[in-house]
Order: sequence, then C-alpha cells, then structure tokens
Amino acid sequence: MTVPSRQPNNEEYEFGPFRVGVAERLLSKDQRTIPLTPKAFDALVVLVRNRGRVVEKDELLKEVWPDTFVEEGVLAVNVAAIRKALSDGEEGPSYIETVPRRGYRFIGEAQQERQVSEARGAESTLRTMSGSVPRGLAFGFLALILAGLGWYVSRPRPGSIPPPSPPIPLTSTV
Repeated sequence: MTVPSRQPNNEEYEFGPFRVGVAERLLSKDQRTIPLTPKAFDALVVLVRNRGRVVEKDELLKEVWPDTFVEEGVLAVNVAAIRKALSDGEEGPSYIETVPRRGYRFIGEAQQERQVSEARGAESTLRTMSGSVPRGLAFGFLALILAGLGWYVSRPRPGSIPPPSPPIPLTSTV
C-alpha cells in the first residue's frame, strides 16, 4: 500500500457523480468542488485506492498520519466528514462501509484513470496560460506606472530652477 503522496500524481478516480483528483487534491461532484480537510482527503484516497477490501483502522492511521500518534476518534471524525461530503447515507448510495472493530471499506464502483486525458491536459494548459498573460500584463503596467511616478517625483520643479543668467557678449563693439 502506498502513502498518499503530496507529490504530483496524475491518478484520478471516478465513482457515481464524484471525481477524486489526487494531483489537484480535490473532490468534485458534477464539476463542482466539494471541500474536504487535507487529512479527510488523504483518508478518502487510501480507501478508494484499496476499494473492495477492509482497510484496518491501524493501517489507515499509519497511512494518513505517519509518525504521529492519533486516537481512533480522529479517524472516525474524518470518515464522518468524508461521508458528509459524499452525502453517504442520504438518499444516495453508500460508499464507505464500517466494519465493526476492524476498519473501513470503500464499496463504491470506482474507476481509476492513471493518466489525465489530453483534453484535460490541454484545458489545464490553456487555463495556466490565460492566467499568466494577464498577470504579466499587470506587472508590466505596474512597472510602467512606477517608472513614470519615479520620473515625475525626481524631475526639477519650475520654481527650483534658477533664472537664466543674462547673456555675455563674446565680442565688443568698441
């Protein structure tokens, strides 16, 4: 089993109307983001990756909270948050099963897509480019304004320039 990684990972899982994007670290439903705490998201990823099998409580605690002592109550709170985010038990299908005194099992039909489709990749690139062009223009415009302001402040004032001295003739008429 692998620890949920914070490194870029193109894994995606889809089940029912939900999508879990591991790289983006987000859960969405019908292209609408559903908020989850980072640890609840990590727990969801572990459960979905191990769909169909019981993930023992200790195993889940070690995966989501490595090198940290956490009580089982914290795990229960995070699983409850996942269930709430998935509307688990309300009119919709149940995705997470509690196995008493053992752990939890993801029972939804999840499909995994290892690589993001090229259409999504191109869409992401366009979003990135479209976000960076206005940002670059804004920085350029700001630099231009600051340069103009600097020139305006540092230029000599009309009252601070001494009047020109009278002309001195270089030749005499005498």
